[in-house]
Amino acid sequence: MKLDKRLSHGVNLLWTYTFSKLMDNNTTSIVNPRHYRAVSSFDQKHVMRLAFTYQLPFRIHNMALRQIAGGWAISGFGTLASGVPLSVSQTNGRPIRLVSPKLEGSISSRLGDKRDASGKVLNPYFNTNAFLALPDQYTISPEPPALDDLRQPGQRSLNLAVFKSFPIRERFKVEVRMESTSVTNTPNFDAPGTNMNQAATFGVITSAGGSRAIQGSARLVF
Repeated sequence: MKLDKRLSHGVNLLWTYTFSKLMDNNTTSIVNPRHYRAVSSFDQKHVMRLAFTYQLPFRIHNMALRQIAGGWAISGFGTLASGVPLSVSQTNGRPIRLVSPKLEGSISSRLGDKRDASGKVLNPYFNTNAFLALPDQYTISPEPPALDDLRQPGQRSLNLAVFKSFPIRERFKVEVRMESTSVTNTPNFDAPGTNMNQAATFGVITSAGGSRAIQGSARLVF
């Protein structure tokens, strides 16, 4: 779905939304005639993007002030996307799901950063007890490589830029631009640990990105 709209007062919007499901075949399957036809590890069900520009409505009659404060514009690009499926592993192969491992609640409350006296994780990202390890390496798992009901945290970001051109002479102008990535400084949490053999990190989110960065630039155009 796409919406491209030029509005009044110097506002332009471009909005897109994608709802999809990407399927994949694992051709290494030796027990499933459908070759583990299941959701792909690259599947993102929801992806929404918004791009906009806005001419700031400063009307200044004084020529000197207009050169400094007038003519500024702002542009932005925002993204909201759901997480991709995860794959749980163990020494003997992919473990069997006893129940759905998905847990509800905010991601910040499921980071796996709380432990009891014995070191057991109290707030894992997903239900770590939902899996049963295979008894030996000769048992073949019926589970697909990627689990549709267990996905890593989604991604969200907002980038902004403020810019203006300062005319000097007829053929000369200076373009000034200030940019900020992840302007809201919202963390994008990475995938949790999914190896059952590593109890310290199984179901635990250990890293994140999305920190704010700001930069400025100026260039002479002639």
